[in-house]
Amino acid sequence: MSHPSPSTTTIGDTLNDKMSSLFHLQPSSHKRKKAYKIGAHLGTGGFGEVKQATELATGRQVAIKIILKSKIPDVKIQVKRQDDLKKLDHPHIVKLFEWFESKEKMYLVFELAAGGELFDHLIDAGRFDEDEAKEVAYALCDAVAYLASHNVLHRDIKPENVLYRDPPGHNGAGHDDCVLSDFGLATVVNPNERLHTIAGSAGYSAPEMYSEEGYGLAADCWSLGVVVFAMMGGRFPYKATEPRALAHEARTTELYFPPVWRPISAQAKDFVRQLLEVDPTKRMTALQALQHPWLRTAKSRPPSPMSGTKTPLQLPLDPTIHEEDEEGADGQVPRRNKSEIELKRHGPPMIDAADVEKRLLQDQAKKIEKTDSEEGSDGFADHEEDEGDVVSVEPIKVERPKVQKKVSEMGMDPTTGAEGQIERRPTLVQASRKRTVL
Repeated sequence: MSHPSPSTTTIGDTLNDKMSSLFHLQPSSHKRKKAYKIGAHLGTGGFGEVKQATELATGRQVAIKIILKSKIPDVKIQVKRQDDLKKLDHPHIVKLFEWFESKEKMYLVFELAAGGELFDHLIDAGRFDEDEAKEVAYALCDAVAYLASHNVLHRDIKPENVLYRDPPGHNGAGHDDCVLSDFGLATVVNPNERLHTIAGSAGYSAPEMYSEEGYGLAADCWSLGVVVFAMMGGRFPYKATEPRALAHEARTTELYFPPVWRPISAQAKDFVRQLLEVDPTKRMTALQALQHPWLRTAKSRPPSPMSGTKTPLQLPLDPTIHEEDEEGADGQVPRRNKSEIELKRHGPPMIDAADVEKRLLQDQAKKIEKTDSEEGSDGFADHEEDEGDVVSVEPIKVERPKVQKKVSEMGMDPTTGAEGQIERRPTLVQASRKRTVL
C-alpha cells in the first residue's frame, strides 16, 4: 500500500486549514449580511455610527448598528439580550427585527425611526405646549406600562432616547408617533425586588437609586415625570446638578413650578407631581398614569392591550436651554425661538466605573474616523479586524451637529423664585452618553 509523502500530506493539511479558516469559521447567521444594501449615514453614537439600510428582499427601510465583539464584556450575554429584545412588541417601543454576526462583529437591525430625537425637537421648539407634551406622555406611559407588565425596567428614559418615526407634522404625523429606544441598561426586576446598581443618566434617575433600600419598577415612572416636566418647562425640576445632591433635594424640598408653568393646567401639574412623588410606594405607576384625567383627553390612540409575549424576559443584569422668564403683554410666557437657546454638554454621568468607560470611549473615538475609508461597496467594512465602526447597544440616534459643537461645562440659568429672589436653577441638561452597568 502506497502512502503520500510526508511533504505532500503537510501541504494538503495546510491548505485545508486555510480553506477552513476562510469558509467555515463564520457564524451561520453571517450570510444575512448580504441581505441588506447600506444607504445614508444616520448618526454617530458613543462607539460609532448607525446607517440606514434597505432589506433587498422586501424593500423595507431599516437602521443597522454594529458592535465590535472585542469590546463586549460577555458576548453570550449580549446574544441573549438581543434575543430577548426581539420579544418586545409594542407600538411605542423601537422594534428589533433581527441580529446577525460575523467573527468580529454583531449587526443589529432595528426599525427605522428617522424623525429625530424628542430632545432635538424640544430644543428647536423651546418648549412644547400642553397638548404636544400630552401626546408624548401618553405614548411613553403606554410603553412603560407594557414594560412593567413584563417586569422590565428601562433605567434610562430621557428625551434623547425617545425617537420619532416621522417628524411631527410631516405626512400627518403627531407627537405620539414616537418610540422608546436604547435598552442598553434595561434589566428584569420582580415587582417586590430591589436593585442597588447605579445606572442611568444624571438628572433623570429616581432618588431611591441612591438609597440603601434600593429601587424597582417605580424608578422608570420618576424618569417619565422628569421628561414631562422638561417638555413643558424646558428645564429640570430641581436646582441640584450632582446626582446624589439632586436626590437629597428631591427628598427635602417641595416641587416648584416656575413662572413658565402659569399657563399650564392644574391637571398637568398634578400629573407631574404624582410621577415625581419621592416615595416610590406612593408614586403613580405608568398604568395609573394612563387613567389620569390629564391623559384621558390625549389625542393619541387608546392604550394598547398588553400584547406580545408574556414569557418573562431575561435581560442582563446636554445641551442646556437658556431662558429668561419674561411675560408678554397678555401675561403669557412666550415660547422661545432657536436664537435664544444655548446648547452645552456637561461632564461624566453618575455611574460608578465612569473612568473605565471614559477611557474606552476615548479609545474608540479615534477609530470611528477610519470607518468610511475601510468600507466596501455594500457599506460594511471589508476587513473586520481593522474596523472602527463600533456602536454601543443604544438604539438609533440621529446626528446632532448643534449639540456636538459645544461640549463643555454644565449651563445654569437664573430665574425668579417664588418670593422674587434670584436663585440658580439648572436648565434642561443632557446627561453624557457614557454609562454602563456594574
